[in-house]
Amino acid sequence: GNKTAEANVIQAIANGYQYQQNYAKVLENDLKALKVFEALNDKHGIASTLGNIGIFYFSQQNYDKALEYDYRALQIAEEMKAGESIAGNLSNIGNTYLYKKDYSRALQCSFKSLRIFNGLGDNYGAAIDLGNIGETYLAIAQDTLVTVPADSLIPAGRTANLHKAIDYLEQSIMASKKISQLDNIIEFSEYLSTAYKLAGDYKAA
Repeated sequence: GNKTAEANVIQAIANGYQYQQNYAKVLENDLKALKVFEALNDKHGIASTLGNIGIFYFSQQNYDKALEYDYRALQIAEEMKAGESIAGNLSNIGNTYLYKKDYSRALQCSFKSLRIFNGLGDNYGAAIDLGNIGETYLAIAQDTLVTVPADSLIPAGRTANLHKAIDYLEQSIMASKKISQLDNIIEFSEYLSTAYKLAGDYKAA
C-alpha cells in the first residue's frame, strides 16, 4: 500500500528498460509513475518524472515534446523553490534548444542554470553547463546554413564564437578534472578538439 515506493519502483523499471533501449516500455512506465505521483500530489515525484519523460523524448529527437515536459517540470520546481531541480531542468531545456538550433534561447537557459548551480556550490552541474555553453558557441561557429544574429550573448562573426567555444570548453574540462568527472572530460575534449581544428590550431587539436 506504499504508493510513493510503488511509483519509485516503476521509475526504476523505466530506467532498466532505458538501458535495454526498449523505448516503448520506458515511456509506458514513466507515464505510469507520473499517474501515481499525480494521485498523491507528490510534486517532487511529478517534477522528477516529467523531467525523465523530457529526457526520453530528447533521446528520440522529438525536441518539441521534450520541451513540453521539461517546461512542465520546471514550473513545478519553481513552485517548490527547488534550486537544484530548477537548474537541472533549465540545463536540459538549454540543451534541447541547442539541438533545435535556437542558439540564443539555448545560451539564455544554460547561463541561468550555471548561475544557480554556482550559487548552490554544485560543481558537477556547473561543469556540464560550461561544456554545454561551449558546445553551443561551437555549433554557432559551425552552422553554415543559418546566419546567426548577434545579441547580448552571441558575438558577431565565426572567429569570435570559436574563441568563446574554446574558452568555455576549457573551463568545463578544468572544472570536470577537479571533481574527477571523466565522462565530461571525454565529451568536452572532443568538442574542444573540433573547435581548435576550426580555429586552425592543429597542434592543440
